[in-house]
Amino acid sequence: MYDHHENKLGMLIRECVREKDWSMRRLSQYVQMDQATLSRIVNGKQKAGLVHMQRLAQALDLPMHTLIEAAGFQINLEEQEISKVSRSGEQPDLIDYIFKFYELEKDPLLIDKIKAELIKYEPYALTHEGENLIDRRLGYKIEALSAEGPLIERLEVLYKHFKEEALSKEEKQIIGSGLLYFVISTDIIPDYIFPIGYLDDVIAIGLVEEKLAKL
Repeated sequence: MYDHHENKLGMLIRECVREKDWSMRRLSQYVQMDQATLSRIVNGKQKAGLVHMQRLAQALDLPMHTLIEAAGFQINLEEQEISKVSRSGEQPDLIDYIFKFYELEKDPLLIDKIKAELIKYEPYALTHEGENLIDRRLGYKIEALSAEGPLIERLEVLYKHFKEEALSKEEKQIIGSGLLYFVISTDIIPDYIFPIGYLDDVIAIGLVEEKLAKL
């Protein structure tokens, strides 16, 4: 959930900017954000998107979870809060819930970055190396999570389809891209920021399912 009472994020950004002897203009250039938007975030008049916070973390040399916590997001909730929401297979419901639960705005920058990653992985999914990587790591990563719920269920269903001999080349590369996104540790949002850290994985699988539905 989001804490509206204090603008700790703005205070943290100002402190870091002072320590680096930067101006807000210089910071806005580093994070590729116009000054007006940055000013609204710093002054608590606009919530920062996850991509904004990722860029700020990189520019200010801060762990992303520090910015997320300063922004007022409680990231230590039990997985059951997410897992119990939907077992119907309707991915948009789960995505909508997570955004609504954490009072996050759907950030087009985040969606576009995930789409770009999926497209990048599609050719690799058709190679023996890519398929072997999925075979080796998927089960291990799921087991390491010690988790159940909609994301895990969808991953297992997609993997089952991925291994079907009758699967078309186009279907295989689309499904494989989503599985590779999950198993390769290059998440846009770090997994250790639980459960927000799995938001990009949920979105990635939702985008895969959406693309498959259009074939």
